[in-house]
Amino acid sequence: MSVLAVFYSGDSISIHLIACTCFTDSFFYSAAPCRCWQGGCVEIDTRLAGLASFSLQTSVGPIGWRSSDHHDAAHTEWVRIDLGAEQEIDLIALVPALARGGYNAYEADAFPLRFQIIVGTEHDVEGKVIASFSEQDAVMPRIAPLCIPCPGTRASWVKLEATRLGQRLWDGLYVLQLAEMMVFSGQENIALGCPLKTSSDDDYNQGARQTPFLVDGALPYLMHSPGKKTTAYFTRLEADTIATFTVDLGGVFPVNRLRMHSMDVSDTVPQANRANFAFPQHLILEGALQPDFADARVLCKYVQKSMYDVSSIPCRRLTSLTQLR
Repeated sequence: MSVLAVFYSGDSISIHLIACTCFTDSFFYSAAPCRCWQGGCVEIDTRLAGLASFSLQTSVGPIGWRSSDHHDAAHTEWVRIDLGAEQEIDLIALVPALARGGYNAYEADAFPLRFQIIVGTEHDVEGKVIASFSEQDAVMPRIAPLCIPCPGTRASWVKLEATRLGQRLWDGLYVLQLAEMMVFSGQENIALGCPLKTSSDDDYNQGARQTPFLVDGALPYLMHSPGKKTTAYFTRLEADTIATFTVDLGGVFPVNRLRMHSMDVSDTVPQANRANFAFPQHLILEGALQPDFADARVLCKYVQKSMYDVSSIPCRRLTSLTQLR
């Protein structure tokens, strides 16, 4: 079997043919690539070496959302995200909820088999279909997000409508289940923290699976960038101590998101500490233009109600686009 790899950088495109061997649902390079393409393989390996590698979350945290269950796949379930004002959309990403499928193996759990993406505006309640998928599109098996480009699209709401459901691994019933649904305008996930509606909910809708977790920014992946590693800031405090720190941005910048990187709690298996170890229970983010914070404004409040409110990179939307120094 041959694989065609296309790399795009700026206004140039390079195309390489790689000899490879298939093994179940993945592929690996042949030990003896085609002689005339050896240079291309070296270039590909060099580029891949510079990308962040990933591993999967193994601690306790938010899983996402799932619908009510059914005894067959032919049922309709949907999710609709209200983006607020009409905005330009470039890409929609559906992140599967993952489950262990065997020894050291993971797979998407109850990812929809037939579905469409519908977008609309405040004055267009029916919307229009911008993408549709069925079993013939072979989006499964997968553990990676399904990315759906839609440049030039404008909408104030986005709806995922599934008409053939995936099978839940542990009991064989059919549900619609996702870890996250992201809507990108440029590089910004504008669906983060937005209100949403669903056709139904899991009977529990609590613990690690809750409707808001579909747009909380928490993903089942950990990205490991190459390069020098750093140690997280950690200090011991009394239980009722109020800790503060100030960051000088060095200039005036628009800010609209807060991303908090939690500590790598352990390199051991099993972990030595819980996932929310040393993460603040209550945090208030203030911003100001004056160095003495005389004009301070509260931009975000974070309250850790349970261990499911902590992920590797908890994200929060700020109250408004604010010019900060």
